[in-house]
Amino acid sequence: MDLKNFFEAKTIAVIGASRHPRKMGNIILRNFLEIRYDGKVFAVNPNAEEVLGQKTYPSVKDIGDSIDLAIIATPAKTVYGIVEECAAKKIKDIVIISSGFSEVGNVDEEKKIKELIRRKKLNVIGVNCLGVYDAYSNLDTLFNPRERMDRPKKGGISFVCQSGAVGSIMIDKMAQENYGLRRFISYGNATGLDESDFIEYLGKDDKTKVISLYIEGVHDGRKFLEVCKKVSKKKPIIAIKAGLTEKGTEAVMSHTGSLAGSGEIYRGVFKQAKVIQAETLEELFDYARILEKGKKPKGNKVQIITNGGGPAVIAVDELVRRGLELAKFEERTAAHLRKEMPPIVNIANPFDLLGDANDERFKVAITSALEDKNVDILLVILLPQTPAITINIINILKNLYENSSKPICLIVPGGSFAETIKKEIEEYIPSFSFPINAVTAVKALVEYHTSNPNTQKRSNQK
Repeated sequence: MDLKNFFEAKTIAVIGASRHPRKMGNIILRNFLEIRYDGKVFAVNPNAEEVLGQKTYPSVKDIGDSIDLAIIATPAKTVYGIVEECAAKKIKDIVIISSGFSEVGNVDEEKKIKELIRRKKLNVIGVNCLGVYDAYSNLDTLFNPRERMDRPKKGGISFVCQSGAVGSIMIDKMAQENYGLRRFISYGNATGLDESDFIEYLGKDDKTKVISLYIEGVHDGRKFLEVCKKVSKKKPIIAIKAGLTEKGTEAVMSHTGSLAGSGEIYRGVFKQAKVIQAETLEELFDYARILEKGKKPKGNKVQIITNGGGPAVIAVDELVRRGLELAKFEERTAAHLRKEMPPIVNIANPFDLLGDANDERFKVAITSALEDKNVDILLVILLPQTPAITINIINILKNLYENSSKPICLIVPGGSFAETIKKEIEEYIPSFSFPINAVTAVKALVEYHTSNPNTQKRSNQK
């Protein structure tokens, strides 16, 4: 299945390009115009001669050019006829933003569209969806204005999301926190393509390093299991399943018209397919960020380096609870560090560099830990509030990370200065505000690579 046009279309028709500045069709067209999308964008509106300075067409059939992708943002009652017109125009790839179907009880109308999609062999995302965003091509069908919802920078996380609302929040948060995105897909009721189709497609996409998934209900359980089994051998899939309780299931039915199913069944399917299950949206991206970086641990021995004892103690407790091991330095490493560190520094785990630690002391400690065969993963807890730490610590950490094959996880707790460091370094090292979030993410990293021997094999061959 070729879904390229959803992300790299050269000719796009926005059907329902309204003159009203708050209507979805107006915002979608405006987004394309504001970013000066590298392709032709046509406005379709039978009741206007122009929208936002663009000539409009009564129907896609009136556009002289061939169209790669159609975006439908019109009332539900008009959608069936518009899809017919798209099929007549030989447009195979369609995003249907329009809502008002099975999620509100209009089941028959959605069934009609589903049958039309099947009969005409169309690729359709939606109905009732936010659409797609590609951070590399800038193709953006999202109906949230850019001044209200930022778009993330380029990266390796692809996000498949059944809920447009959840997707909006996470896209905005990713941009704020400086996380990198490859592709975002909101598919709503899955009247056409479903979550398994997108997972399979992203599994073959070189720029997608991690697939994050928010689902309310899977549309074909067997297909989902087989696709995830295959793709998870190549790259991590992280999923959060909503609608696990009885009341949550009822809410799902009124949201996307999906059958939520038993939470225990989903847990079993995720385990069988080696899908990493997240319990919260925060965990979803904590896991994705650490797995995106591509550093593969050889084991589960973690060395903590810090300039603050309290957060390190919290991290130790969480490491033990999660079944991870505290590393112990080789004697040669310990001997070297005793020479380099002030006499009052205890060479242990946690390795507390004390409150007067400067950038150079961190550099020496981290370099030594990365060279130690007993250390698989490094957990660095940096308190930038102490006076000897400077902004140059960002370059030091970046260079150390880039020249090491071992994973480093950074914790930078605190306020504005801490957030500045965390956001700046997030591009290179997964960075967290709290120890428990970081340790939980490290556990997911270890579990994925130990449960999937193929990743370890590829890592060793490199």
